[in-house]
Amino acid sequence: MSLGSRVPNLGRLRAALLTTVVLALGFVFAAPASAAVQIDPSIQGWGAIATADGDPPYACGPPDPSGDPSVDCPATTFDAAVSSVTLVPTAGDDPSGQRWSFDGWLGCPTVPTADGSCVVDSTAPEDPPATPTAVFVDPPPVVGTVTMVRTPVASGRDTVQFTFTADEPSASFECQLDDRLRAACESGIAFTNPAYGQHAFKVWAIDGATGEESAPVETLFAIVAPQAPVQPPFVPPPPAEPLPTLLFPRILGPSKVTANVSRKRTFSLGAVRLKCPAVALPCRASAVLKGRLRKRSKPVVLARKSFELAPSSRVAVKLRVTRKAAKILKQRRLKATAALTIRAPNVTTRKDVSVVLRARRPPAPERRDR
Repeated sequence: MSLGSRVPNLGRLRAALLTTVVLALGFVFAAPASAAVQIDPSIQGWGAIATADGDPPYACGPPDPSGDPSVDCPATTFDAAVSSVTLVPTAGDDPSGQRWSFDGWLGCPTVPTADGSCVVDSTAPEDPPATPTAVFVDPPPVVGTVTMVRTPVASGRDTVQFTFTADEPSASFECQLDDRLRAACESGIAFTNPAYGQHAFKVWAIDGATGEESAPVETLFAIVAPQAPVQPPFVPPPPAEPLPTLLFPRILGPSKVTANVSRKRTFSLGAVRLKCPAVALPCRASAVLKGRLRKRSKPVVLARKSFELAPSSRVAVKLRVTRKAAKILKQRRLKATAALTIRAPNVTTRKDVSVVLRARRPPAPERRDR
């Protein structure tokens, strides 16, 4: 072989070597790198964030009650072997007695799950990391039971007194009688010698931290004037009739109850009782239960009932839920509000009761000893 024939062989060898190096580098750069999950969450309001079962442990919150109710949680990078992280929000009560509830996520890279959790997976951008913010809100307080008592005083005038409560210890109150100016008040407020006729008393609860107010709770009552004595000719007049007695229906029991729904879809509000006063005619009563079948759906009627109460009677409230509600109760509990109303001949009383419905579980079978 001549010397001139070796040069082309050397050129082909260099070209093959260069091709091999380029292919190897291309394979290295084309190999996918495992993506880690990075989060940099925060909190607005009083609450906490933690990872669900099965995720690496992570917890953040609650904020300092003496400062701004927000927290920047520590940024965290989970191991590359973790494909997703589920962040679960939990609302709480701060030391001042304010109630908080979870309102939603800001900046969650995925659609939150049905239970309100935010899922961050490895497909989320790593720079910057996912920054979901759990938003908690302080709902306005709710007025509890309003009780009215009419007390005669020594001068012969009457005093009507009202006592009431709220579900937040730090809440204040505002009251209004008829068309008078609405003003700050406290439980035990009294009005002396109301005029004869129909009257309406309203009370609001005011949130001590946000200033938000509750829906008003109204109590209607009437002061009936005594009839003038009849004076027949030459007959001594009958004795004067006593001062009118203020009679009004009452709704007794707590403002929050937990009820077990039977297989026949029926349940009782427990210690809640409707009482009709000692009047000549029966009272008309109604109960309407409303709640959300899904997390963000509009409230719908879950149960409804109208009935009569005999004078001087006291009855428990029993309702029957719809088939849709009974079907959902097999999977989870339902939160609802029962609007209870009693109408006497000249007085109407209404009260809202928060209800947690749950399916009644069958009793466990007895264990037989061998």
